[in-house]
Amino acid sequence: MEKNNVIAIVPARAGSKRLPGKNLLRIGGIPLWKIAVRQALAAGIPKVVVTTNIQAILDLPHPPGVVYLRRPARLCGDRSRVEDAVLHVLERFPAEKAVVLNPTHPFRNIELIRLASTVICNDIPTAVAVFMDYHYTAREGCRLKSLNQAERSAKHLISGSIYAFLSRYLKRYNRMFSSNPMCILDPLSWVDIDTPMDYYIARCIYKKLGDHKQLYGF
Repeated sequence: MEKNNVIAIVPARAGSKRLPGKNLLRIGGIPLWKIAVRQALAAGIPKVVVTTNIQAILDLPHPPGVVYLRRPARLCGDRSRVEDAVLHVLERFPAEKAVVLNPTHPFRNIELIRLASTVICNDIPTAVAVFMDYHYTAREGCRLKSLNQAERSAKHLISGSIYAFLSRYLKRYNRMFSSNPMCILDPLSWVDIDTPMDYYIARCIYKKLGDHKQLYGF
């Protein structure tokens, strides 16, 4: 089987308990899983595989460069790991590098997806999207005080919106990022639609994007 240099994988499993059908929810009239597909193609990734057990997706015609792959039932449980679903895809569609785009993070900058897909190499086997998290309080003895912005300490947290890695790294270590990954700052990647409130916030953000919508593939 011919090996592609890079492949994008969109995990879209049915069965969410907190927000049923979340991968089919729409932002700007586009289902979340399809937003991820559009972003990957716009970033120049030649093949996108949607791994899913959602029949409504599997029944759709395949546009150029896109494959809908039925995820086995053994990989569809509440405790199933995304890594195992990704390995299943790579068995069918071998690639040197893989980029995983979780559908519940709709606000991914296309250029940062492109960067993540190209920066991976032997010296940088993994890359992840991160966002800035600020701590708003600090403990003074037994009291908590509010901090102004200059006093707040910032941390980079992995958002889960973009994981890029050498396929052999995943196969060897069974994880999608190393202890010291390349961190790609993507300010809106903190948006993760997992509850009705998350969905409401995402729709509000979309309305405020204005001309910047094109940066995210809308």
